Amino acid sequence: IENTNCKHSRWYKCDRSEEEEQGRHTYMSGRGCCAHDHDCVEEECGGQWTLYQHIDTSHTCCLNESSPSSCLNVFRSWDARLDAIDVPLRSDDDDPELLLHIEFTGTVKLTGMAILNMGHQGSAPRRVRMFKNRNGLDFESVRDMKPDQEWDLFESHQAGTIEYPVKPYIFTGVHCLDVHIPLNFSSTSDDPDDCDEPTEITFIGLKGEVEKRSREAVHCVYESRPVPKDHQVPGDEQRGAMNFGT
Repeated sequence: IENTNCKHSRWYKCDRSEEEEQGRHTYMSGRGCCAHDHDCVEEECGGQWTLYQHIDTSHTCCLNESSPSSCLNVFRSWDARLDAIDVPLRSDDDDPELLLHIEFTGTVKLTGMAILNMGHQGSAPRRVRMFKNRNGLDFESVRDMKPDQEWDLFESHQAGTIEYPVKPYIFTGVHCLDVHIPLNFSSTSDDPDDCDEPTEITFIGLKGEVEKRSREAVHCVYESRPVPKDHQVPGDEQRGAMNFGT
């Protein structure tokens, strides 16, 4: 079935064999997959995946990462998505769960997401739950909270990249994003305790556009009790010294 909204593409029912075709950039949706039959470099797909440049790295963090600040290593350009990295984002060995908090330097509109794992078989994220503009989330609160959007993922492979479309009418005006990954492909059940591999991620791509860039805050100092001599204007001192018949 042709989809006129997806240039250079065709729609079909996803199965694992087609997903693994060499060079595919697969677009996931509720109706199926959109396979981009082109070279992403030639078609300049990377220009749509630039939100990594607008991440506030000083306030971005991940709960249960095995190496501190390793979550920052997964955000990079689209053209570098298949590059090997020394320290991927990996959960603790005995717990596959991750909760990634992403802060942006302004407000953004999110339209797509890609998650890659180039590591051990079975360690790729199996499910993603995403929350918009939440602060102070932890594992206990997020497990029972309804996400703004969630996906059951396909296992990542070096042959191509799977794009998961984000509902733009929900993910607009985004200043922070929480990504909850409860389990990976080392378990066939929905119980994270059945996973026998840590979760590992080597690339996260965020597709969209910047809506509003933040401005530096203007810092004002207010005095609880002003001191008059600290606020004299030129000439005040001279006039104060004059005697007007008093």
